[in-house]
Amino acid sequence: MSSKYIILRTTEGEKAVIFPGDDFYHDDVARHFDGSEVVSAGFVVIDAGGAIKCFGKSTGLGIASRGVDDEIVIRHQLREPK
Repeated sequence: MSSKYIILRTTEGEKAVIFPGDDFYHDDVARHFDGSEVVSAGFVVIDAGGAIKCFGKSTGLGIASRGVDDEIVIRHQLREPK
């Protein structure tokens, strides 16, 4: 099952926001981050082995996934110590 995501350009670099695909729209989630530019949006699947696959586009935002580039951002963010 896929989730949705947006990649934001922030003062600290690019950050991913992953959210459930069934109940939320890319443009609605993006509105909560007014100070950041959305540079990519689409769908993401993270399998049981941790492999990340980004694809598709947000029709509401008119922005497509960057594929492997977004996978790298998400992988890096998931591995960052909190």
